[in-house]
Amino acid sequence: MERRFRILIVEDNDTDLMAIKRELHERFDLLVARNVDEALGLIGQCDVALVDLSLPPHTHEETMELLVKPHCNRVHMYILSRMKGDEEIAAAGESGVAGYFVKEGAIWETVRHQMICTQARRSKLGDFSRSLRSA
Repeated sequence: MERRFRILIVEDNDTDLMAIKRELHERFDLLVARNVDEALGLIGQCDVALVDLSLPPHTHEETMELLVKPHCNRVHMYILSRMKGDEEIAAAGESGVAGYFVKEGAIWETVRHQMICTQARRSKLGDFSRSLRSA
């Protein structure tokens, strides 16, 4: 049996966390971290991370430096934020994240759709790399 796709949700807001879990729990295995320290302990166990940048006591910049930037090469990182300025979004893109979601409106269904797309892409890449190894 194939392992289910694992998503780490790094979110300290109860309302946002429940909304994300409601959209994703049926299809994916979910890991939850409420702060940067918990996330660092779980990051090696996931395929994708959905990271809220506002995780006290850390600033947005500290969360990027401690959690996001060091792991972008191995884990698809998506930012969840209420900040929607072009500078913040561009800075996240420059750091190597796979995407940036502004937390407003009916965002959670969009997040679910993106996770399904990411899972399919990673699965296809995994099939490709396995075929290269067996050749």
